[in-house]
Formats: sequence, structure tokens, C-alpha cells
Amino acid sequence: MKTNTLLLLCLNLFIFSGCIQIVKVIHGAHQPRQEKVEFIRQFAQKKGIQIEGTAMIAEDSILYSFVKRLNEAVLFDKNGYQILYNQNFDNPNCGGNIENFLGGLDTITYATRDSGNTIQKEAGMWVKFGSKEAFDSGFNPSKYDYYVAYYWNTFSGNPNHRDAIKNLQQVIDLNKRISVKMILVNQDIRDGIDEQKFVQTAKRYGFDAEVK
Repeated sequence: MKTNTLLLLCLNLFIFSGCIQIVKVIHGAHQPRQEKVEFIRQFAQKKGIQIEGTAMIAEDSILYSFVKRLNEAVLFDKNGYQILYNQNFDNPNCGGNIENFLGGLDTITYATRDSGNTIQKEAGMWVKFGSKEAFDSGFNPSKYDYYVAYYWNTFSGNPNHRDAIKNLQQVIDLNKRISVKMILVNQDIRDGIDEQKFVQTAKRYGFDAEVK
């Protein structure tokens, strides 16, 4: 990816915001860069991340996901509406909020919903892993009480991929009151992306980028 350094530095600011500051050298974090799908697959295998049946962010939505969904868990109820669980916590940027919320969740919750976003709409940004085909979210109101979409990547360090995914799955497994479908969505910049289009999108988001 022939973007200039400023774009990558801007993205780096998003990576290291939140309730815990990551020490890059210790946790393996680095600035976003273009990756081959096979590398992402091998990375997931090394970190113990199950990618069979998982999704990738569509090319057109990669930068949107960096701004709005970077290392983010998005929760939906059985009707498909997004649950704004962070509103119940003092620090809405803390990655541990979703674990605390899920741990105490029952089949009914009165937490605020975002009626403008559903899992079907969210899934419109996803493709099958290693493909450009649309991804089926598996939405089934009669089977699942909740859905969690977790956005992960290879560049933001172990606490934001390996550890976060493992902790989420543990919380889901321990809460026997509810049935939850977790969907992993990789958001790396892939090799072969349309660079001109990517840069145009970056500029719309206010990043200074150019193809050299």
C-alpha cells in the first residue's frame, strides 16, 4: 500500500486509544499495512483465532471500520437491533465493557437500542473470508438471543485480537442463561485492494494520503 506516513500515523492514533495503553514492543502491535489473505490466515492459526466461517470487512468499508469499529464488539438483540451497551458504563471506550455486560445479561434486557442499525445492515459491510462474496450473518431469531460481531486485525496487538476474542468466548460460554452467536470480522488492509479508490476514501475521512 503506497500511502504516505501521515495516513498510517493517523490510523495509529485510533489503535492506541481506549482504557489501556498498549506497549507495542511487548504486545506485537504495529501500524496498519497491506497484508496477504494467506498471511492473515496463518496469523490467526498462530494466535489460536478460529477463522472458519468468519468474515472480512469489504474493501469499501475498511476505513469506515477503522474509524467506527476498530477492535470493537458490536452487540445485537434477537430482533437484530444493535444494543448500545456502552451507555451503561462510565468509560465507553473500555474494551472490558462488553465482557461485563454479557456476563450479567439475561434473555431480556432494557438497554438502549440503535433502531437505525441492525445486524443485517452491519453484515452488508462483510464478505466471506478470502472472498468478495457477501457474508451470511446467520441471523435466526428462533435460535439466538444475541449476536456479537467482533472486529479484529493483525496490527493492534494481542490484547485486541487473541486475548479479546478468547475472553469474549469465555464469557459467552459461562453465561448459560443466553444463546449468543459470535461473528469475527477481520479488518486488515488486503493485498490487491484498489489503491486509488482506497486513497480517495481516505481523503474523504480526512486522512492525508496519496499513491506514489
